[in-house]
Amino acid sequence: MPEQKVSDFNSGEITNRGDIDIDELEFEKLKDMLVKSLLILIYAEFEKCFNKLVLDRCSEITDISILEFIKNNSSIRSLKLSSIRGFIGQFGEKHKNEFKRLVGENSLVF
Repeated sequence: MPEQKVSDFNSGEITNRGDIDIDELEFEKLKDMLVKSLLILIYAEFEKCFNKLVLDRCSEITDISILEFIKNNSSIRSLKLSSIRGFIGQFGEKHKNEFKRLVGENSLVF
C-alpha cells in the first residue's frame, strides 16, 4: 500500500500517515476529536490554576462561610477575556484595571 500524504492544517507541510488505513474524512474527524480533547484539558488546567490563585489570595480569611461562598463562586465559565475581566472586576476596580493594563501590554485583543 503506498504512503498517503495529508497536508498539516497548521503549517501547510506534508505529513506522512504511513500505514494508517483510514480515509480522509475519518482522519479529519480524528484530528477534530484530538483537538477538542486537548482544549478540554487546557481549560480544565486553567480553571484549576485560576481557582487556586483565588483561594490562595483568600488564605487569610478565617470566616468559613465566606470561604465556602468564594469556593462555590470562583469559577469562570468561559476563557473569553470579557468573562475573566468581569470575574476579576468583582474584586474591585483596582484589579479590573490592572488586568486590563496587563492584557494591553501583552498585545492581546481586548
